[in-house]
This record gives sequence, structure tokens and C-alpha cells, in this order.
Amino acid sequence: MKPYLGARILGGLMALVMLGIVLLSSGDNVAGIYLAVGVAMVVLAPLGLIALLMSILYLRRRAPAKAYWSIWGPPLAVLACLWLYDLFDEIRRHRFHQAHPNIEEVHINLSGRSLWLDPETTSGSSTFSGELPGAQPENFARLTRYVWNNDDLDRLWPYAGSRLAPNFNSLAVHYGHPGNTPATRLPALVATPYPEFSKLFKGRQPSASDEAALLTYLYFHYADRVEVTPALRLSGSQEMDFWGRKIPLVAFHLANLHALPLARLEIDGQAVALGDHAFTSESPDDACTSRNYSTFAINELNGPLRVRWQFAEANPRWHEALAQVPKSSKPYRPAGRAHLTDVTLYFQDDGSIVAERSLEIDQAQQRLTLLTTGPGQPLRRPAPCGAAADRYTDEVEIRRDPPRP
Repeated sequence: MKPYLGARILGGLMALVMLGIVLLSSGDNVAGIYLAVGVAMVVLAPLGLIALLMSILYLRRRAPAKAYWSIWGPPLAVLACLWLYDLFDEIRRHRFHQAHPNIEEVHINLSGRSLWLDPETTSGSSTFSGELPGAQPENFARLTRYVWNNDDLDRLWPYAGSRLAPNFNSLAVHYGHPGNTPATRLPALVATPYPEFSKLFKGRQPSASDEAALLTYLYFHYADRVEVTPALRLSGSQEMDFWGRKIPLVAFHLANLHALPLARLEIDGQAVALGDHAFTSESPDDACTSRNYSTFAINELNGPLRVRWQFAEANPRWHEALAQVPKSSKPYRPAGRAHLTDVTLYFQDDGSIVAERSLEIDQAQQRLTLLTTGPGQPLRRPAPCGAAADRYTDEVEIRRDPPRP
């Protein structure tokens, strides 16, 4: 008779039962999961107890190591295989999500009609209630599209990696609740170029997930078409990652001195994200919080900015103006780590735009210095929230930087 035959049989039985539990609990079958739990409690647990008692008996008899391996080797082998499977599955899923990252979208309804996005294409999204009211163009709808597996890619997924697919040319919408209104497919086009990420990631090619982390897609719905514009979107921590680096990334702050809210903005042909709402007329009644919002664009600031915008209204027309950004006077710059160059744009009620350049600099002992040129030219009327320096407390050192001609 083979030595330790009982130990081998017990070890093999535990391994087989463990494999059965794994097979029963795989998938979304709730009944299988309950059955797997029952098998674990009724079969595997008693076998494990018997194995423990047998190991204690072998220990008292000073049995060789192969006796213990006969009992515990097969179950441990199953656990090792499961661990390796999970490891490789995690690597596979990580690579899949790296190649197909989550995508953030903002939808702006400027068509004058209420509409709903096609639920077939937004079922894998979050933070979206469904309707885009035509009478409220100032309210945007933000959603994040998630892709978990290849089935999601087959569900009219319009992206290839972090970018819109080359064959993207239409978008389905509903002009009534999707439950009882057929979809209408509108022509769609990408209206602005992608940000020049090569200027942000010097020395390396950004991956799809790198780009997606800094991108938001603005979908502008008009009566007869949809225009999509990719724009930069940075969180506070992402912005800090770029501090002190010589890159042409500019933080813009907006002062809307018009009566109508701003719904769409482009600077030198580059789309600019306005957040979750249109930029309303500036007022101290809202504590000037809108002035603290930072939006970003890649710009060398080598000449006047060509600014285009639309107001939050049905079928809006384009407005356009040039904004001369004052140049800073370098001898006035103190030592320290510089933040991003900041440009405040004052949208005046006559259609002109005045720009102000600022720069925050971290100095020793956690002191912050603001270097600002002030508005490049006098404003037609004072901005309700003041100039750039008025956003800061008395603890910040303000240095007026005479602009160079």
C-alpha cells in the first residue's frame, strides 16, 4: 500500500471541492453563489477540520514533510493557481483600461429644444439625469463614460483610446423621452483640434490614459448638428504637477461683464472648458466665486489672443475680439517656484476684451507673492469683483508689475 494514501486522498478531495466552489461562484448566477457557500460550509469546512486533525496526528508521530505536503499540497496548488489567475487578470484589465480610459463629457444644449441623449450610448455613464432642457441652455450636463469590457466597446462606443474614433460623424438624440420617442441621428463633427499634449509631456509620448486624465469633451447641441470640442481639464493637484516647469500652459480666469452667460469659448482656435454651468454675469452677490474658477489652454502668449465666444441662448451667433496680454517685466520677478502663468479676461459689454497677466510665486517660509500687471487698459466700467489682486487676502504679498510695451 502506498504510504500516506489517506493524506493524498484527503488533499485531492479538498482541491477538487475548492475547484468546484470556484466554478459555482463564477459569473453572475446568484443561485450558483449560494450553492458555492453551502458546499464550502457543508463539505470543505469538515474536510479542512479532518485535514487539521490528521496533521496534528502526523506531527505527534513525527511524520516526514511529504506527509503534510500530501494533505496541503493540492489545496495550496489550487490557491496558487487562483492567485496567478487573479494576477494576470488584473494585468489584463489594467492594460485594457489604459487603452480604453474613462471619458468625461459635458453636453450643452443650444438648440432651443429639450432633448435626451440616447440611453443606448450613455448606459455606462454616471452623474447624468437624462434631459437637457431647451429653455435652460446655461445648465450643462456632465457625464463620465465608463468602459469595462469589450461588450461596452460594441455598444456604440464613439472613442478609440482617449480620442474620438475616426468614423465618428453622427450622434443620436431624442426630442422626447426615449421610452416613447424614436431617436434622431444628427451629423456631428470635431470642431477644434486636440490640445498639443507634446508640449506638456516633454520627452515622452503620452498614453491614452494620460490624455484622458486631462481631457473633457464639450458637446454643443444645435438645431441641425452637434459640434464636439476637446478641451483641457485639470484638477487642483494636476495643475500643481505643472508648477515650476517651463511649459506654455496658461490658467485663465474669466470676468463676464455682459448680461448674458457665456456658454462656449475658444482662445486661438483652442476650445476652453467652462465647467458645469455657463459663465453668468459677474456679481459680488455670489461672493465672486466664479472668478476663482481656472480653465486652461496651451498658449505661448506671443501675440494678441483671438477670442471667440457664444452666449447661452438658442442658436447663438459667434462673437470675436482680440485681447492683448500685457508682458511682464522680468526684473520685478522675485526668486521662488512659479505657478502657472495666469491671464484674466474681462469680457466687456461693448464686445471688447481686456487682459491682465498675473503670476503666483512660492517663496521661503510658505509666503506667496502675486506679480500682476493689472488690466492692460482701463475697463469701460469697474468689474464687480475687481482685478486679479482682489482675489487674494492681505497675507499675500502683491507686487505691481509694470507691463512692458
